[in-house]
Amino acid sequence: MNEVEILRKLAAAAARERVPGVDVVGEVIRTIGVTGDDVYRPLAWVAGFSLAAALPMVVLAYNNLEALTDPLQEMFFAFAWMTL
Repeated sequence: MNEVEILRKLAAAAARERVPGVDVVGEVIRTIGVTGDDVYRPLAWVAGFSLAAALPMVVLAYNNLEALTDPLQEMFFAFAWMTL
């Protein structure tokens, strides 16, 4: 029997075999001692700080976008400072 035939028989036997399902999530959670919402609390803090840092950048970006898309606005602001 040549090697190719042996490999085909082995592949067919492996395809027929049922693989048992393994669920280790419960055991891992019990081992590290984390329950319920405690898993997501650090992520909530990170999200809150990210929002606090991003909000001023969004406001500044909006103001700069308005200044870039309306060139007359910049000209009138410059004239207003000259007349004072």
